[in-house]
Amino acid sequence: MIRVGTCSWAADSFVKAFYPTGVDRLRYYAERFDVVEANSTYYRMPDDALVAQWADKFPDGFVMHVKAFGLMTRHPVKVGVLPEDLRAEVSVDDRDRVDRPPTGSTAERFDYLYSETELRDWASTLRELADEGAENVYAMFNNNGRSPAADAPRHVLGEHAGEHAAQAPTNAATLKRLLERD
Repeated sequence: MIRVGTCSWAADSFVKAFYPTGVDRLRYYAERFDVVEANSTYYRMPDDALVAQWADKFPDGFVMHVKAFGLMTRHPVKVGVLPEDLRAEVSVDDRDRVDRPPTGSTAERFDYLYSETELRDWASTLRELADEGAENVYAMFNNNGRSPAADAPRHVLGEHAGEHAAQAPTNAATLKRLLERD
């Protein structure tokens, strides 16, 4: 099975250029995709009540990936989001973040709307993995910017066509369409 989704359902670009006004975002998302990554867990460990709320909104068979907490992936984390018993164990920088060695920027790759040609190549690779016996194959998009709607395929925008298209759901919907069509 090939599953296609995004690395968030609540990014600002989704709210402005994907969801109709007033919809329950999780339910709306789950009507279009069958997998999502919980992005908020990167910033803060969720409590049990929040996780239960998420589970109640997704249909049977829906898959949620939980994004690793930022400290686990060497990204900046405010010391205040750590469990109290760990706070005294870490050094803190001048911005009250857990201190870690610097790394280069990867921001450019997160602001991108893939072409159908690029995604067709992905579709072929995903099918090969599935055909070779992978139980599940996942394609997740973490492009949380917006692109001009004129650059997005019309089949994705539908009734929500406006000035901008949210990149992650546009990329995911285009790949999903290619997988279903070809």
